[in-house]
Amino acid sequence: MTDAGSRLDDPAAALRRARENVPAAADLLNALAQLAERPLPLDAVRAASDGVPGDYDAVGPGSAEKTLSALEEAGVLQRRELGILLSAPASRALREDLVRPVAASAAEAACRFLESWREQLEAGAGDEDRAWDAVAAHALALAERMPEAGRSPDPALRVGTRAAGRLQDRSRPAEAERLLSDLQEAAERAPRLDEPFVLAALADQRAGLLAELERDEEAVEQARRAVREAEDRCGREDPRRAVVLHNAGGVLKRLGRLQEATELYDRAFELLEEHHASGTPLELQLCLDLSDVLLARGESRRAAEVAGRAVALARDRLGRYHPETAAAVSNLGRAFRGEGRLERARTTFRQAIEILEEVYSEDHPALGPDLSNLGATLEEEGETERARELHERALGIFRDAYGEEHRLTRAARAYLEDL
Repeated sequence: MTDAGSRLDDPAAALRRARENVPAAADLLNALAQLAERPLPLDAVRAASDGVPGDYDAVGPGSAEKTLSALEEAGVLQRRELGILLSAPASRALREDLVRPVAASAAEAACRFLESWREQLEAGAGDEDRAWDAVAAHALALAERMPEAGRSPDPALRVGTRAAGRLQDRSRPAEAERLLSDLQEAAERAPRLDEPFVLAALADQRAGLLAELERDEEAVEQARRAVREAEDRCGREDPRRAVVLHNAGGVLKRLGRLQEATELYDRAFELLEEHHASGTPLELQLCLDLSDVLLARGESRRAAEVAGRAVALARDRLGRYHPETAAAVSNLGRAFRGEGRLERARTTFRQAIEILEEVYSEDHPALGPDLSNLGATLEEEGETERARELHERALGIFRDAYGEEHRLTRAARAYLEDL
């Protein structure tokens, strides 16, 4: 038998042998050539084969072993622990050999295979930590090659953004951001996009990751870019614009650009009203975030109006005993305190604490901020001893949850020292 390395020295001849020995596998080889040089699970190919153009009978339940053996013998395919892998020389030769109509159907099939794998992973199948790296690499390769095949890269971009989200979930934000940056560049190079909103979505997701990585200026740039892309490429009737405005506002809020964040939140509210989208989860989150920003800017009166709206929405949608209801009630208490309405603030903070004790427990760290807020309110009213008890309780909660040097622990300790 000829050595595998020598067979791969002439990939074109190896491909001819593969096509002669297993003609039904030609479509599979063409599709694999569009992907990255990473394994692809055979189960993903099988699950998607019925829905893609071409002849994929060769990878059906009864013929897979024979097919794989023949392709391995021809020197173009390898079986690995994580799936099947087209050799790099064969992959390059196939891409050079494909004419446009074949390349287009091959790219579509590769997308369906990759989407099938993503669905299997999200259903809990496979080694996710290793697999999402491969999904990300395949998605990027497809996004770069689909325009060459005369196809928009949208499907590959969608899988890639999902992969980036999974990497972020696994505490790998730098890798997720790098993937999004590469996908962004591939989208920009594409002659056309079926869904232009994808550029806004990529910038939106990337802005949040850059903020998490403390690359502040880049995060601001991407947040602003997301807004521009959404407004330039999507009609005013598109409700997704409000989502991008809200998310960009969140990045700017996190980075201390409060005026700009307020403007974006206000524009998002306008869009919700235009689309008659009152009472939605997005409206509630907007109210919570905008009231936070207004409080930070010292605009207590308007913050009270927005927080009151959040309380009504949260109680209507989520009920009295829910963390977001508690957050809305807490913001309302902070606004009352900022206005000097201390009795209302005291009552409101007690309501927030009651909700959190019901939802969590009496020593959960979520209670700490409202205990401190109530303590500060009582201190302003002259009830120093009761205020001290609340600050001591908050300090104990923060110390147990976060340790002695956490910023919340230090802040609670400072309150006590100043009493």
